[in-house]
Amino acid sequence: MARITGSIGKFVSGKLGEVVFVQREGMTYIRRVPEYSKNSWTPGQKQHRERFRMVNAFCLQHNMRVIKPIWNLIPGKGSGYNKFLKANMPAFGLDGQLADRAMLHFSDGVLPFPFHFNFDMIPGELGKIRVSWENDALISGKYSSDELCFLPAFADSFGEPYFTGIRRSSAMAMIALPDYPSKMEALYLFFTSNDRKRYSPDKYVEFHFFD
Repeated sequence: MARITGSIGKFVSGKLGEVVFVQREGMTYIRRVPEYSKNSWTPGQKQHRERFRMVNAFCLQHNMRVIKPIWNLIPGKGSGYNKFLKANMPAFGLDGQLADRAMLHFSDGVLPFPFHFNFDMIPGELGKIRVSWENDALISGKYSSDELCFLPAFADSFGEPYFTGIRRSSAMAMIALPDYPSKMEALYLFFTSNDRKRYSPDKYVEFHFFD
């Protein structure tokens, strides 16, 4: 590794062609760009890279309909994309395959999720569900106009957010699910503010329709 002692070195940092300028303890050092090949990575590193590639592909599928309208609104450092990726990475196995759908999250934010949220199917009413919850008496007025939403999960795919028009103040609702081409297997339920600029964490529920 070469070292620059002249004043020009104070203004250079980063990669330049085949060399890298590194600032350390007030000095500038030059080193060659490392050369990597397929054999440079350990099996563990290759597995991690493949897992990250597949999780990243999953995130890209939801960039427009979930990340930009919901996760980009979450306060804090980092982009909505990075927040979504970090939140959903645990749902994928070491091989990059989705291992646990219940660990996925499609909504998050500053709105509270209500207490004692219950979900059940209605016998004899195909495609209808009943949900109920308990509102906190201390804050119920502040969030009373929040709207219940859900995102459907199918056997091997996911839908987009659906806004039910049901308000948090109702504390109970009967929902007629849309008629999707594929059979739904689960829902991710959450709330959004009246202006759709704030969201709550989501709750995952699985179900089986009565035949």
